[in-house]
Amino acid sequence: MTVETNELNFEDQLIHYLVNIGGTKQWECLSEIQTTDQLWANFKHILEINNPDKLTRPLSKTEFTQVEGRLQI
Repeated sequence: MTVETNELNFEDQLIHYLVNIGGTKQWECLSEIQTTDQLWANFKHILEINNPDKLTRPLSKTEFTQVEGRLQI
Protein backbone atom coordinates (compact mmCIF):
# COMPACT_ATOMS: atom_id res chain seq x y z
CA MET A 1 0.00 0.00 0.00
CA THR A 2 1.18 3.48 -0.73
CA VAL A 3 1.35 6.24 1.85
CA GLU A 4 -1.60 7.95 0.13
CA THR A 5 -3.71 4.78 0.33
CA ASN A 6 -2.81 4.26 3.99
CA GLU A 7 -3.69 7.87 4.80
CA LEU A 8 -7.02 7.68 2.97
CA ASN A 9 -7.83 4.43 4.77
CA PHE A 10 -6.98 6.05 8.12
CA GLU A 11 -9.13 9.10 7.32
CA ASP A 12 -12.08 6.90 6.35
CA GLN A 13 -11.77 4.88 9.57
CA LEU A 14 -11.50 8.05 11.68
CA ILE A 15 -14.58 9.59 10.06
CA HIS A 16 -16.52 6.35 10.61
CA TYR A 17 -15.43 6.30 14.27
CA LEU A 18 -16.37 9.94 14.88
CA VAL A 19 -19.73 9.56 13.17
CA ASN A 20 -20.62 6.58 15.37
CA ILE A 21 -19.21 7.41 18.83
CA GLY A 22 -21.39 5.81 21.47
CA GLY A 23 -23.53 4.07 18.87
CA THR A 24 -25.32 7.27 17.91
CA LYS A 25 -24.58 9.69 15.12
CA GLN A 26 -22.38 12.43 16.57
CA TRP A 27 -20.78 13.95 13.49
CA GLU A 28 -21.55 14.39 9.84
CA CYS A 29 -18.92 14.59 7.12
CA LEU A 30 -19.91 17.43 4.77
CA SER A 31 -18.08 17.13 1.48
CA GLU A 32 -18.81 20.77 0.63
CA ILE A 33 -16.59 21.93 3.49
CA GLN A 34 -13.18 22.10 1.83
CA THR A 35 -11.29 24.82 3.71
CA THR A 36 -10.46 25.72 7.28
CA ASP A 37 -12.49 28.93 6.94
CA GLN A 38 -15.54 26.92 5.85
CA LEU A 39 -15.03 24.58 8.79
CA TRP A 40 -14.92 27.49 11.26
CA ALA A 41 -18.01 29.08 9.65
CA ASN A 42 -19.89 25.79 10.02
CA PHE A 43 -18.79 25.50 13.65
CA LYS A 44 -19.99 29.06 14.35
CA HIS A 45 -23.36 28.25 12.77
CA ILE A 46 -23.75 25.09 14.88
CA LEU A 47 -22.64 26.94 18.03
CA GLU A 48 -25.27 29.63 17.49
CA ILE A 49 -28.05 27.14 16.69
CA ASN A 50 -27.33 25.01 19.78
CA ASN A 51 -27.13 27.92 22.24
CA PRO A 52 -30.21 30.11 21.69
CA ASP A 53 -30.72 30.42 25.46
CA LYS A 54 -27.23 31.96 25.86
CA LEU A 55 -27.10 34.09 22.71
CA THR A 56 -29.53 36.91 22.03
CA ARG A 57 -27.90 37.55 18.64
CA PRO A 58 -25.31 35.89 16.38
CA LEU A 59 -21.71 36.08 17.59
CA SER A 60 -19.83 39.09 16.24
CA LYS A 61 -16.60 38.56 14.32
CA THR A 62 -14.64 39.73 17.40
CA GLU A 63 -16.52 37.36 19.71
CA PHE A 64 -16.03 34.39 17.42
CA THR A 65 -12.34 35.22 17.01
CA GLN A 66 -12.08 34.84 20.79
CA VAL A 67 -13.77 31.42 20.56
CA GLU A 68 -11.37 30.36 17.80
CA GLY A 69 -8.38 31.48 19.88
CA ARG A 70 -9.50 29.39 22.85
CA LEU A 71 -9.98 26.27 20.71
CA GLN A 72 -6.81 26.35 18.63
CA ILE A 73 -3.80 24.47 19.89
